[in-house]
Order: sequence, then C-alpha cells, then structure tokens
Amino acid sequence: METQQTLQETLQAQPHKSKHIVVIPARIESTRLPRKLMLSDAGGIPVFAHTYYQAKKSIADAVYVATDSSEILKYCALNGIPSITTHKYHRNGTSRIAETIEKLQNIENDDFIVNVQADEPEIDPEAINELIFGSQSNSFQIQRNQFVLTLISPLSECAKDNPSVVKAILAGEDFDEGFEQAIFFTRKHIPYSWHHVGIYGYFAAFLRELDSFSTPECTKAENLEQINWLANYCNIFAGMIKCHAAGIDTREQYEAFVGRWWMKLKKNENEVR
Repeated sequence: METQQTLQETLQAQPHKSKHIVVIPARIESTRLPRKLMLSDAGGIPVFAHTYYQAKKSIADAVYVATDSSEILKYCALNGIPSITTHKYHRNGTSRIAETIEKLQNIENDDFIVNVQADEPEIDPEAINELIFGSQSNSFQIQRNQFVLTLISPLSECAKDNPSVVKAILAGEDFDEGFEQAIFFTRKHIPYSWHHVGIYGYFAAFLRELDSFSTPECTKAENLEQINWLANYCNIFAGMIKCHAAGIDTREQYEAFVGRWWMKLKKNENEVR
C-alpha cells in the first residue's frame, strides 16, 4: 500500500486537475460504545480500518484517516494506511477535515473532499462515487465555497421517531442532475422527510471558509452542523440512494456487523472452492 508521503509526492508531481479525496475523521472517544473504532472482532481489523478499505474501493484519488489518536495513528503506520495527525479538540468531523486539507499542502480550492464517518465499516463505495460524480456537474462548479453535497434514503417507519436518525426536508423531488436542494434537517419526526445519510462532499473552498461562519442561537438546539451551514447561506444538495449501511453506535449494531462480516467471508471462501 502507498504511504502518506508517497501519495502526497504523486499528487504534487501531477499537473493540477481537480482531485477527489476521501478523508475519514476518526475520534477514538465515544459515549454509547466506548472505543468503538478500535473494536476488532471482524478479522482482527478495527472498525475505522474496515471503513478505510471500503472507501478505497471507490473512484477517489486518495483516502486518508485524520485523527489525534496515537493508537489509531500507530495502527495506520503498521498497516500502510495514509493518516494525518490533527489536533484533539474539534467540534465535528468537518472541522477536523478542514485542518487536514491544510496539512496535506497540495489541496486546491476546486478539489473535492468526501467526508466518510469512521464508524461506517460497510459503507458502499458507490455512495462515495455518487458524490464525486455529482461534484462534476456544471451546476456545482460555480461558487464552490457555497455548496455541500450529501445523500438521503427513504425513511423507514421505525426511524421516524428515533432522534439518532437525522431527517432531511427537500425543496422538491425532481432530483435534477441527480440531486435536490435540502432546506432543513432535524432529529424530530416531520412529514415528507427523508433519512439523511451522514456522508458529505464539499470543495476545499467551502472548508476554508468555515472559520468565518457565525453560529446563530437557533442552530444550537439540535447540534447539527448542516443547520448551521444553511444559516450561513450555503446550499446543500442531496442525492437519493435506495438504502444505506448502518453505522456503529451500539454493541448490538457492532455484533450484527461482525456476524455479517464472518458470513460474507465464509461465503467467499466457499465460492473459491
């Protein structure tokens, strides 16, 4: 596998063209499932590393793990996973990514960055590709500092009253060029809403303006960064996918993932025979 240095040297040596880079912000502390990113019952591979290997299957030019954890950094170094050391105190993953792109030193404003949460070990590489393809639309090439792309899927009945599931409200359902404008996000049940899939794509120009954003009082109630972006006059566009993999927030979700992982491994071994 390529090391972080090799990746950066390769990117710097090429004539500039818009790059597509996945960054996986990885914070080792977690409340509901302590140290979940380092759980490794699935083949001895930690959760965040499973996420990395899934992201590597996408068409992105490079994938990095961004973390302040010495434990995660050590694992990355031993296993050839490109990583970036960040400060410990970040209010969210987007903030950590904003620091990361400056440390990469070769990121231009028109480069497209995809934020993949580290606790998504079964993320579909096609979900990442969907955002990358969307970023190439002419509609999103103007005022790159004001656009964010994300994904939604149909909202199930059991998720409607679950505050852990963020709901997205759209301006319509035309999905022109594959995306529709999102006008609000909430943890509450609201009619005509969609399940917001927590993956984002933004141009580096957007990330470089985050420090200038204000935080209106009305955006603090639900602790959702996307509401703050809307309050700062950014446009969020959502692409629709039919289903999405569940992230890991609880012991039950992790054990279910481990069971699926071993089942898939066994199936692949039987097919080889």
